[in-house]
Amino acid sequence: MERIEREAHDWLVRFTTGEAGPADVREGKLWCERDPAHRIAFMKATRMWEALGPQAFEGNRPAARTVASISMSRRAVLGGGAAAIAASAAYLVVQPPLGLWPSWSEMAADYRTHTGERRRIVVADTTFVEMNTQTSIALRQVAKEAAGIELISGEALVATPSGAGPAFVVTSSQGQTSGIGAKFNIRNDGHAVCVTCVEGNVQVSYGAATASLRAREQITYDRSGLGKPAFVDAAIVTAWQDDLLIFHSKPLRDVITEINRYRSGKIIVVNSALGARLFSANFRVRNVDAVLEQVEKLFGATVTSLPGGIVLLS
Repeated sequence: MERIEREAHDWLVRFTTGEAGPADVREGKLWCERDPAHRIAFMKATRMWEALGPQAFEGNRPAARTVASISMSRRAVLGGGAAAIAASAAYLVVQPPLGLWPSWSEMAADYRTHTGERRRIVVADTTFVEMNTQTSIALRQVAKEAAGIELISGEALVATPSGAGPAFVVTSSQGQTSGIGAKFNIRNDGHAVCVTCVEGNVQVSYGAATASLRAREQITYDRSGLGKPAFVDAAIVTAWQDDLLIFHSKPLRDVITEINRYRSGKIIVVNSALGARLFSANFRVRNVDAVLEQVEKLFGATVTSLPGGIVLLS
């Protein structure tokens, strides 16, 4: 089983590095179908890949072997390895692989939407928050008289009331966004936070830096700091409210990242050249899988389904 699990990890790494060719995809599919043990090992690999990171499987892949031995070795359990197994399980809860289930912080949220679900909530009786798919929000008391929320993950459209009261504050990844009588879209994809002002004026701060946004301006912050405001089409950013996804000359890899938020399982672009191709289309959220047919027609790509809800585009 250790050999089979190593092979499963090897296949997954080959698919996710963006360098797999059509022959690799065909061979990988045959490998998964050859034996039920192969199928099970591949599904396990998909559950561990993102938590450990692709670099964990490079070279001699010591991390892959460590995980395989932890999950499969009876001797490890009898010898006191149960603590190691518990630690590994806890880590997978904190960092869910391939986004196939919510993290611990997401499950601890006050409000959470599932894949493909939208939800509207009212905070402090005055602020409307529209939650997009796969979004987790926690209620926060910013100051004695000021309410707010924390966007743990996902995307939300926030409409704050006008008046002389304190600004409504949205915290996300150690940054803050606030506004009075404003409407703004905020998204946290786990790597960066993007704020788009739809109406009014919005203040965004991260670390010691602060920026003011007007309508149709957008700004992003991540670990490297706060970016510069740029004009965008706010209607495209908020099209998800109308169950629409709009892509204008976007790299296919970015399109697939967005599509994955609205469907079960995971689509992976296994060829870097294909992922760089520019793609333009509009899709209804309920019909996001139509992108696979479009990519087949436009780019001559091959669609391959694998265990664990994995779909490969090559």
